[in-house]
Amino acid sequence: MIRMGREAGLGLRELGVVLSADDPKDHADLLREHVARLERRIGRAREAQGMIEHLLACPYRLDECPHAASEIEARLPGPR
Repeated sequence: MIRMGREAGLGLRELGVVLSADDPKDHADLLREHVARLERRIGRAREAQGMIEHLLACPYRLDECPHAASEIEARLPGPR
């Protein structure tokens, strides 16, 4: 159970809480929050995948790519 929980990304403290209960659903809020964190991580990983795939397929050099320029601009701090 510990290995499965760790593979699911639960920390040891979270695992302790969940596994100490008679029914893991007794800690549904904790599990829902973990799912929300996973969804955010998956979203960031998909964005990273998209950037890498674009880099591989783009006919332009990185410093000439309009898409890369707009992505960089979007990440710069301050008003535009």
